[in-house]
Amino acid sequence: MDHAKRLDLMKTVILPKMQAEFQAFDAKKFDKFSCTTCHGERLKQGNFAMPNPDLPKLSFTDGFKKHMTAKPDMTKFMMSKVEPDMAGLLGLKPYDPATKQGFGCMGCHVVGP
Repeated sequence: MDHAKRLDLMKTVILPKMQAEFQAFDAKKFDKFSCTTCHGERLKQGNFAMPNPDLPKLSFTDGFKKHMTAKPDMTKFMMSKVEPDMAGLLGLKPYDPATKQGFGCMGCHVVGP
């Protein structure tokens, strides 16, 4: 998919769907949901690259224990709603741990401490 088609998909399909999902999850926190929410301030320089190092760093240790302890509702929301829906919107299969293939957390987040 070329850049123009990808941008159109983001603006007309992905942004409205994700905005609605994030606002349904937490209307106050995500009241200003926009492209910048996921892609970060780098957009101002035309950088749409993902994963975005400004998003929370993920730790897969012990089944996301760090995240399930600190923010269980957000972690469950991301795993059960955002990840599979983004995969579908992008026309990709959701991440399969057995094959290590598909769209998953690292499509948006980097792994870190």
